Amino acid sequence: MPRTTARRQRVTTARVHRVIPPPSSPELDRITTWSFYFLAGTLVSALALLLIIAVLG
Repeated sequence: MPRTTARRQRVTTARVHRVIPPPSSPELDRITTWSFYFLAGTLVSALALLLIIAVLG
């Protein structure tokens, strides 16, 4: 059982390293900036929704 888990983990790590570009590349900076703005926008949207629900409720 532990052997299967280790193998799966190794495969996942290899896949992640293949998808993510190496650090200090412009592509990685672009992805980081985009994900940061996406998370910030999601947070603001959720807070606005809660505020609207609180006001209407």
